[in-house]
Amino acid sequence: MLPLWATHGIVKDCVEIVVTMPKLKSRKAAAKRFRRSGSGKIMRRKAFKNHMLQHKNAERRSRLSKIALVSEEDAPNVELMLPYL
Repeated sequence: MLPLWATHGIVKDCVEIVVTMPKLKSRKAAAKRFRRSGSGKIMRRKAFKNHMLQHKNAERRSRLSKIALVSEEDAPNVELMLPYL
């Protein structure tokens, strides 16, 4: 059996035009600061752990080293900055 293109002569290219929306850009400053947890919540670092650590006691430094959740009020703003997070 002959293929369809051989029986009908010239085959014109069928081009499907797909219109897609442009990609959204992530805010790079936010991308460096936030991660998503396994349950889908957004995680952040705690503040005040960068300098003058000799004035802070060990318990406070340890507490500041831990990861914190972004509050529910701020989460929508972070998700707007990071559309593919």
